[in-house]
Amino acid sequence: MSVQEKTKQEFEKYIESIKKMAKEEGYDTLDDAYVEHLRCRFFDQDVIIGEGARVILREMKMSDLEAFYAFEDACTEPVLRPFIKKSMEESIQNLQAYIAHMYPLYDYGMWSVVEKENGTIIGICGIGHNDYPGAECTDLGYYICPKWRKKGIASECIEIVLDYAKNYLEIPLICAIIREENRISRGILRKFGFEFVKKLESSDGKISVYERKLGNGNE
Repeated sequence: MSVQEKTKQEFEKYIESIKKMAKEEGYDTLDDAYVEHLRCRFFDQDVIIGEGARVILREMKMSDLEAFYAFEDACTEPVLRPFIKKSMEESIQNLQAYIAHMYPLYDYGMWSVVEKENGTIIGICGIGHNDYPGAECTDLGYYICPKWRKKGIASECIEIVLDYAKNYLEIPLICAIIREENRISRGILRKFGFEFVKKLESSDGKISVYERKLGNGNE
């Protein structure tokens, strides 16, 4: 038996264990897209979330950390804070845990934004769990490195994320938390149908909470 055949058998055994757990939770079948994601993770292949005209969104890999640290404002950007820690060692441990638990458990998370033409990582965008007091929700997060801003990249990424959230995850409502003074993000959110909900105080200063309903004809 070849290594390749053995690996395929191991994957089939792994899938059977997942199906068993799913049945215990009341699910009779696994979605084909979900199985494909499991397959890619099992064989250490890229999990592609979506593709636009200029970018691809895929699940983060350990090798992405080097690109994250190279972003000009990496240490001050709140969206990058969960991944950029005080030391590289801490960042590695944190990202390893994130990849091992977040993606398999929820089938979503923050994803790397990859420029299609040359494969450069230019930001992150995706779905997370916001835990600001008074604004706990499933939320949209995004960051595009400075030299790639004002090119419509953020809008392209958000469009991919909203499509994934609505048509694959079937999330009924998604929120977005931004700094109160961030007029550019405010304009982008309104462009995609997000509505202002409230303002809150946080450790980062004043923040604004926006939300958008997904599905049921709410585009």
